[in-house]
Amino acid sequence: MQEHSDCGIFTIFSPCIQRSCTSLTSGRNAIGAILLMLAVACAAASAQPVDLTPSLDMQQPVLYEHVLRVDTTQGVVRIGEQSLRTQLFRRFKLSTHLLAGDQEDGAVAVALFQMVRVAMRVGRKDKIMFDFDSDRPRVSDPEQDAVKGQVTALRALAALDVTVRVDKNGKALSVDGLDSIEEFAKTDQGAAILLGFIGESWFRGMCDQVWGVGDAMTNVNVGDSWTQVDTAPASGGGTSSLEIAFNLVGVTDDEARIEGEGHVNIAEATPQIMPGAETEIINNKAAVSCRWSLSAKRTTQYTYRFSMETAVNAGGIDITQVQDVSQALQVVK
Repeated sequence: MQEHSDCGIFTIFSPCIQRSCTSLTSGRNAIGAILLMLAVACAAASAQPVDLTPSLDMQQPVLYEHVLRVDTTQGVVRIGEQSLRTQLFRRFKLSTHLLAGDQEDGAVAVALFQMVRVAMRVGRKDKIMFDFDSDRPRVSDPEQDAVKGQVTALRALAALDVTVRVDKNGKALSVDGLDSIEEFAKTDQGAAILLGFIGESWFRGMCDQVWGVGDAMTNVNVGDSWTQVDTAPASGGGTSSLEIAFNLVGVTDDEARIEGEGHVNIAEATPQIMPGAETEIINNKAAVSCRWSLSAKRTTQYTYRFSMETAVNAGGIDITQVQDVSQALQVVK
């Protein structure tokens, strides 16, 4: 059977139509060639290495939001499970002031965190146990004696301007402006517990998330990977190493997409859930996803999730605890 061109049966009846179809086919081929060249050019452009070094020049404040959620579930044999969710919301303005000349501590800029709103909620599935929002009038603050310390600390945090000296890679060197909260925490147990969520370590972590995820590397190609070692809480108020392997998974327009996976060093992490109890970490895992602006040279969106399961034996009673921690940081447009 004879095969026909795209012009089909019309080629039999009209030489004119046949010539038109031939011209159309040639035009299609030309357009196809152009589109192919454009695709090749775009692929070549996206294959170009990118620069992940941060820019500390942020004279105009940028509005960020950060949400922390901690889900803790404890299961006791013959008793059942109990779960608790803690959520902490912060909205803040972030700007920097570049420093002139060489600084003794290696700082190149001072970052200013201006708190705009702070909110916190703690509860179980059927009951809200604590609910605070700095945007609401003070008369709506929780009044229970047991939480007055937390309320005082959160109100103080919402009114603070905190400065952080950072090096050329965006790493925090020192944090100033938390004196009032830290002094209060020395005399109030509730505020002391809360300090782990709102204190110096949080501001250092924000600097890492905004500027440090790319490890200040240049000439990074899609598929390249790098490892960072950070710290995570351990027993007795100490820390253990948290190792995360990052990977540049894609580049589109002005955005680099970075993902990472990691874990806590189990040999170092021996959490003390109960005094005198035998504790074993069964498994733990961390996952990170980041969107990095190539023009602004900083993070516009960062999500982090860490889960850990532990087994505890206290006085012959077996207890399991699962903790799921998630963080989300993003620019508010």
